[in-house]
Amino acid sequence: MSQHVPDIVYHNPYPTSLYLLFDNIARCLMFPFKSCVDNFCSCFLPITTELAKPYLLLHIYFIFLPLYFIMTICSIPIGFFGYLIWFSIQKRRRKFRYSESSPFVLHTKHYDFTFTTANLCLLPESFSRFNNLNRTSWRAYEQGRVIAQAQLHKRFNSNGDVKNGTTSNLQKSKLKAKNMEHGTIPHFPMTDFLLLQEGSWEITKAEKLGQQLHRAYPHIIYDIGSHSLSSNLTFANSGLMFASKYPILAVDFKPFSKRYKQCKLASKGLLQVDLGLTSMGKREVGYIFNTHLQVYQGSLSGTEPIQMSQMDEMIRWTEEFEKETSGDDDVILFDILGGDFNLDNMSPVDRESCCHPIFSVYEDLGRVKTGKDYDWARGTELRQLLVHDPLIQTPHGLCHALSDDILMQTYVLDSDIEVSTPAIAQYLAKRDENGKVIPSPWGGRRRIDFVMPRKGTNTEVTGYNFVTALAGLTDHIPVSISLRI
Repeated sequence: MSQHVPDIVYHNPYPTSLYLLFDNIARCLMFPFKSCVDNFCSCFLPITTELAKPYLLLHIYFIFLPLYFIMTICSIPIGFFGYLIWFSIQKRRRKFRYSESSPFVLHTKHYDFTFTTANLCLLPESFSRFNNLNRTSWRAYEQGRVIAQAQLHKRFNSNGDVKNGTTSNLQKSKLKAKNMEHGTIPHFPMTDFLLLQEGSWEITKAEKLGQQLHRAYPHIIYDIGSHSLSSNLTFANSGLMFASKYPILAVDFKPFSKRYKQCKLASKGLLQVDLGLTSMGKREVGYIFNTHLQVYQGSLSGTEPIQMSQMDEMIRWTEEFEKETSGDDDVILFDILGGDFNLDNMSPVDRESCCHPIFSVYEDLGRVKTGKDYDWARGTELRQLLVHDPLIQTPHGLCHALSDDILMQTYVLDSDIEVSTPAIAQYLAKRDENGKVIPSPWGGRRRIDFVMPRKGTNTEVTGYNFVTALAGLTDHIPVSISLRI
């Protein structure tokens, strides 16, 4: 069935159309080289489903590998010329791109808002294969379709309750004084704001994802980052992306001053968004901050931990942005910080980071206290070697796995990490001599994706859900919270 894609307006990220023309020319010149290099490197990085049938790799090694090598060599001169053009105009570029489609009527009842964060792992094909994922272009389209379709079909309300369809393990409880429903659900809830990471490393993939999201979200920010030799060696943007059903009043992006190893190639930082909400005389606004912290921090003896420095900057930037953009008569309805923090509340390696003051400013709803999560909290980082396991290839299959402690430990990383290095991506669940998973209180509990409301705001958290709708499409589990003002 054909899907309607709304008319989309792409706003110019440069001060004049001439710069945009140069940008488009530069990208066209760089595209053959970047694509050939990406595909050439991909030949050396088979994923587990390909390794299971090694005879299928023969045509890659003997046909495509030599072809991509020749094409890479031939495309170097034109690609380098395109890079020089692109690099020369980056100082004139804004730190983000903005696209919008025709807005639709919003029916906000009792000031209910839902926020979802998701790491989509839409890296270039060769980098995605390090995470045991492939077919990046298809995944971008499919992820956008899944998210948008859930909004259009109105399967969920803002509290995460199922209207159409079923789920076997939606749990309900009251935590302390909060009437907060929590659980694991196989479809996206009706989400007002999407905080995405690793969603826009490449503009072509970001716009393919955006075309689908625009069916449900009129306002999208993507290609976010600051390109310079000091910020990211002019290699990659932040990967952040943001989609909203409400108008965007102001946007800013701040790159982190400290990064480590591979993160020096990306313009990681904090996306800051000021949103225009319902108006009842005074202007009512909301603030959302989206980030992606240092990955694989390792053990940096004698050096200030990178994540601690990044979170220090985030506290300062959030306060500065609100002071700069809020008016004297503005009513702030919510203040949300979310994203992929690459740390959890229980692992020994993250013990210092999870005590950072930022968790005193914003509330991590999944933790009982520092070092201890609620029993209902689920890990959000899948074991990469098992992302293609048939049991978790469907939303309901992954939802079922997360409802069983042993299965969750089988497919989700444990929160007992002692040194954060790329090796943890290869970890499997510990088993006894009979091959059975050894139960552990930390099993499957590495929860690194957060959506946190600022403490002290006049909001009631009504829902907290782990969303399995993107099963088979990414190596993270999205997290959603609902607020009532």
